[in-house]
Amino acid sequence: HVRSRRQRQMCIRDRFKEQSQPPRRESVVVVRQAGLRAGLVVDHLAGEFQTVIKPLGKVFERCQGLGGFTILGDGNVALILDIPSLLTQLTSAPETRTERLEA
Repeated sequence: HVRSRRQRQMCIRDRFKEQSQPPRRESVVVVRQAGLRAGLVVDHLAGEFQTVIKPLGKVFERCQGLGGFTILGDGNVALILDIPSLLTQLTSAPETRTERLEA
């Protein structure tokens, strides 16, 4: 629940089958697109950046939920999420699979 409103949530770690040790604390980012609202559970928040988004190319074209990548100032590569695609997946999935952190 966010501000007493129930909403669907998607764990990004689970969505992309990340197998490394999860952090002790996760954050929920609330996103809205075309009237849909959901929480994306992420490992950490890195802040806000102005960046150039580059396409992923043919190798990743079947990977739904990713929109591109960027190279950060320190040289690391950051993947850019495709929010409309993730929200479409979330709303078409059974509610029991997508809800998380509900107490």
